[in-house]
Amino acid sequence: ATVTLLDLSASRSTSLLPTTAMDYEGQKLSELLFHILILTFGGVGWVAGYFAQNFTYVFYAWAIGTALSVVLCVPDWRFYNRHPVKWLEEIPTSAPEKKTN
Repeated sequence: ATVTLLDLSASRSTSLLPTTAMDYEGQKLSELLFHILILTFGGVGWVAGYFAQNFTYVFYAWAIGTALSVVLCVPDWRFYNRHPVKWLEEIPTSAPEKKTN
Protein backbone atom coordinates (compact mmCIF):
# COMPACT_ATOMS: atom_id res chain seq x y z
CA ALA A 1 0.00 0.00 0.00
CA THR A 2 1.22 3.46 -0.89
CA VAL A 3 1.06 6.13 1.77
CA THR A 4 0.82 9.73 0.62
CA LEU A 5 1.36 12.79 2.73
CA LEU A 6 -1.60 14.61 1.23
CA ASP A 7 -4.81 12.59 1.06
CA LEU A 8 -7.54 14.48 -0.80
CA SER A 9 -10.11 11.69 -0.83
CA ALA A 10 -13.63 12.59 0.19
CA SER A 11 -14.07 9.44 2.27
CA ARG A 12 -11.71 10.63 5.03
CA SER A 13 -12.96 14.16 5.54
CA THR A 14 -11.98 15.62 8.90
CA SER A 15 -13.05 19.16 8.07
CA LEU A 16 -15.31 21.10 10.40
CA LEU A 17 -17.10 22.65 7.43
CA PRO A 18 -20.03 20.85 5.81
CA THR A 19 -19.11 18.55 2.93
CA THR A 20 -21.79 19.83 0.57
CA ALA A 21 -20.81 21.95 -2.38
CA MET A 22 -22.21 25.39 -3.07
CA ASP A 23 -24.97 25.23 -5.68
CA TYR A 24 -25.05 27.38 -8.81
CA GLU A 25 -27.51 29.91 -7.40
CA GLY A 26 -25.33 30.15 -4.29
CA GLN A 27 -22.28 30.86 -6.45
CA LYS A 28 -24.21 33.63 -8.21
CA LEU A 29 -25.30 35.10 -4.86
CA SER A 30 -21.76 34.88 -3.48
CA GLU A 31 -20.32 36.72 -6.47
CA LEU A 32 -23.03 39.39 -6.35
CA LEU A 33 -22.44 39.91 -2.62
CA PHE A 34 -18.68 40.15 -3.24
CA HIS A 35 -19.11 42.85 -5.90
CA ILE A 36 -21.58 44.84 -3.82
CA LEU A 37 -19.32 44.80 -0.75
CA ILE A 38 -16.14 45.75 -2.61
CA LEU A 39 -17.80 48.56 -4.59
CA THR A 40 -19.70 49.93 -1.59
CA PHE A 41 -16.72 50.01 0.76
CA GLY A 42 -14.45 51.35 -1.98
CA GLY A 43 -16.93 54.08 -2.88
CA VAL A 44 -17.54 55.13 0.71
CA GLY A 45 -13.79 55.13 1.33
CA TRP A 46 -13.17 57.23 -1.77
CA VAL A 47 -15.78 59.83 -0.75
CA ALA A 48 -14.47 59.94 2.84
CA GLY A 49 -10.89 60.17 1.61
CA TYR A 50 -11.79 62.93 -0.83
CA PHE A 51 -13.42 65.11 1.79
CA ALA A 52 -10.72 64.41 4.38
CA GLN A 53 -7.99 64.88 1.73
CA ASN A 54 -6.44 61.60 2.88
CA PHE A 55 -6.03 58.85 0.30
CA THR A 56 -5.31 56.17 2.91
CA TYR A 57 -9.02 56.17 3.85
CA VAL A 58 -9.71 54.53 0.48
CA PHE A 59 -7.30 51.71 1.27
CA TYR A 60 -8.62 51.25 4.80
CA ALA A 61 -12.22 51.04 3.59
CA TRP A 62 -11.23 48.73 0.73
CA ALA A 63 -9.31 46.44 3.13
CA ILE A 64 -12.31 46.25 5.49
CA GLY A 65 -14.61 45.47 2.56
CA THR A 66 -12.23 42.82 1.27
CA ALA A 67 -11.92 41.15 4.68
CA LEU A 68 -15.70 41.19 5.15
CA SER A 69 -16.29 39.77 1.68
CA VAL A 70 -13.77 36.97 2.32
CA VAL A 71 -15.60 36.04 5.52
CA LEU A 72 -19.01 36.14 3.84
CA CYS A 73 -18.22 34.79 0.37
CA VAL A 74 -15.46 32.19 0.67
CA PRO A 75 -16.90 29.65 3.15
CA ASP A 76 -19.78 27.48 2.02
CA TRP A 77 -22.47 28.95 4.27
CA ARG A 78 -25.85 27.23 4.45
CA PHE A 79 -27.71 30.07 2.74
CA TYR A 80 -25.66 29.36 -0.41
CA ASN A 81 -27.18 25.84 -0.63
CA ARG A 82 -30.88 26.64 -1.00
CA HIS A 83 -31.18 25.26 -4.56
CA PRO A 84 -29.43 21.87 -4.66
CA VAL A 85 -28.74 20.35 -8.06
CA LYS A 86 -30.89 17.31 -8.84
CA TRP A 87 -28.75 14.91 -10.84
CA LEU A 88 -30.14 12.22 -13.12
CA GLU A 89 -30.25 8.64 -11.94
CA GLU A 90 -27.48 6.33 -13.08
CA ILE A 91 -28.31 4.42 -16.26
CA PRO A 92 -27.64 0.72 -15.71
CA THR A 93 -25.46 -1.08 -18.25
CA SER A 94 -27.09 -3.86 -20.25
CA ALA A 95 -24.08 -6.19 -20.31
CA PRO A 96 -22.42 -7.39 -17.09
CA GLU A 97 -18.82 -6.33 -16.63
CA LYS A 98 -16.14 -9.01 -17.02
CA LYS A 99 -13.64 -9.48 -14.23
CA THR A 100 -10.01 -9.72 -15.25
CA ASN A 101 -7.30 -11.21 -13.11
